[in-house]
This record gives sequence, C-alpha cells and structure tokens, in this order.
Amino acid sequence: MNTFAESFKEVMVTDKTWLAVAATALISGVCGAISLGWHGLTEGICIVIMAILMLFISSAADYVKDRKFVTLQSMIKDEDIPVIRGR
Repeated sequence: MNTFAESFKEVMVTDKTWLAVAATALISGVCGAISLGWHGLTEGICIVIMAILMLFISSAADYVKDRKFVTLQSMIKDEDIPVIRGR
C-alpha cells in the first residue's frame, strides 16, 4: 500500500495540470513584479499556493482510493465451487 508521500510523488509525475498552473503562477508573478514591483507578486504567490493545495487534494483522494481498494481486495476469498460439466 502506498503512503501519502508516495501518492503525492505519483500525482506530481502523472498529473500535468499542476504544471500548467505552476507555469501560470510564474508568468503572473513575473508580470506583476514588472508592473507593480514586489506587491505584484501577490497574485503569483496565491496561484502557487492553490497549485500546492490542488496537489495535496489529489494526493489525498488517491491515497484514500488506494486504501479502500486494498480493503476491498482483502475481502475477496478464494472459494472452491463445485462445477458439473457435460450435461
């Protein structure tokens, strides 16, 4: 079973949406810094915070889903069922 950190790493590798959000944050921060100075970085910082929050939410959802899957897999039992063939 994966730990939360492993789920977080997996989301960072597989989910490309957060890369788009991070790139948007970088562009927004640079544009804000050019036009308004250090006060213009606020929007870029907020977008970075939201990207990190998005990663944590996706990781938590994957972690819970993996735990539930392991629980359901453990409920499956190997049973011998007699079968009559050839009738």
